Amino acid sequence: MDEGFIFGCSAQGRVALSILRLQHPKTTWFFIDENPEMLNKSINGARVAGGLDFLLTKKKPGMHIALGNPLVKRKIVQRCTALQVELIQAIHPSAVIAAEATIGAGAFIGAGAIINTDAVIGDYTLINTGVI
Repeated sequence: MDEGFIFGCSAQGRVALSILRLQHPKTTWFFIDENPEMLNKSINGARVAGGLDFLLTKKKPGMHIALGNPLVKRKIVQRCTALQVELIQAIHPSAVIAAEATIGAGAFIGAGAIINTDAVIGDYTLINTGVI
């Protein structure tokens, strides 16, 4: 993947950026944000490329949705599904995940998290730093 996108450039987005850079070091990451005042700003070295409509210019874009509010996140997931955006997992390398666990599409698993045997982490779920 040459380019990747993160929806939301607040604190959760910045943490996701850090994790995704570890997971995909050769990928150039961009933020997607619906706030027009953020357009072209650089946040932790990643440029805000535009809103979701920007993704229409990309062929098979991959994106992680970095929002903490589940109701807003659901709306963005629905829009991404309509745009055929692939949702990317963000999993910190220090997370311990049992081989028998199932991790859903677009899930976020923070540093030091532990996911035990037979756990099922649903699509777009946020497992924050240090959660067991």
